[in-house]
Amino acid sequence: MRRVLRTFGPATLLLAGLGCNTSAPPEGAPLPEAAAPVEAEAGAAQEAGEVEGAPKISCGEGTFDFGSLAPGGSATHVFTIENVGTADLHIERVKRTCGCTATVLADKLVPPGGKTEIEVTLKPKGSQQHVHKTVTVISDDPEQPSFPLTMQGELLVDAVAKPARLTLNNLRPKAEGVSRFQIDIRTESTQIESVKVLDDQEHFSVHALEDGRYELRFSGSERVRSFTSRIEVETTGVNTPQLIIPVRATVASNLRYGKRIQFARDEAGNIPARTIRFSGRDGVAPKIGKIEDPDGLLELKVLESKGAMATIEARVNPDKLEAMDVAKRGLGHPLFVHTNDPDEPRVELGYSIRGVTPPRPHPDLEQANAKGE
Repeated sequence: MRRVLRTFGPATLLLAGLGCNTSAPPEGAPLPEAAAPVEAEAGAAQEAGEVEGAPKISCGEGTFDFGSLAPGGSATHVFTIENVGTADLHIERVKRTCGCTATVLADKLVPPGGKTEIEVTLKPKGSQQHVHKTVTVISDDPEQPSFPLTMQGELLVDAVAKPARLTLNNLRPKAEGVSRFQIDIRTESTQIESVKVLDDQEHFSVHALEDGRYELRFSGSERVRSFTSRIEVETTGVNTPQLIIPVRATVASNLRYGKRIQFARDEAGNIPARTIRFSGRDGVAPKIGKIEDPDGLLELKVLESKGAMATIEARVNPDKLEAMDVAKRGLGHPLFVHTNDPDEPRVELGYSIRGVTPPRPHPDLEQANAKGE
């Protein structure tokens, strides 16, 4: 009834209150006292933040606890979505998270007072005992355009790896790496049968220590790259007969730097200087030696080192750039920096200069110029 009263003006309210008396009140006469509560009610609704003529999404149970679930199993629940607003609710899509799928079973257009259903299926991955996953309903509700639906519960596991994955970062070339982990047994009847490396046994090996603790060893490599593997843990457990631990080792050189430098003209037509920075992972700034610029476009200056950072100031020489062939100006140019680092004594970089090549004319304009038009 409140919606109808908001729609019509004061004259209509008088008609509703006076029955068949359709005569208008005298000019300047005050409104009947019955109209005052209506106006007060409308004002209170606006102060409360309600949007007139707007949809509003609601769900009686936005969180579903599926209890306990065995690894590899799944849990499904149907959420009932209701439109408690005063305009049609449009469900645009449902954003899912890892391990969840969601399907709108009924209409995506929900009228005021109407309902629809969204089916969510959860298939937990990994060995985390506590599971909490959320899907998000995206709609045109102006107050809550992203509405969460949650699936939670416990995963039945017999063994858990801590940490769940092993990472060895920034190893120097030829350097070995070690990472320790442990296997926690959650049920008394479960025992560990074997722990072994599945992939890349040339670089990775696993060794038992004591009390369920193990050590992953990386033998090292001269190559700067990432190495991946997996550790397989076999148990007598019913729920977790096999446990997989992802492994990654990254071999990186000591120096850190950007491989590409880009110059560009500013609004005034000038090309500002750029800085080229080198830092050492060991906390010591590398020493910069000779710098080779085969195309000879740059003016280079080694600045004073600060902390673990060495800096080179680079400026484009406008005269040398002007003397270069126009077609070559916008191409990439090599730059070689000599350092005292044993892993990278000669670093190859590249630089480019934007806005120095004239734009190519449009083919139609070229033809018009050729015809003398």
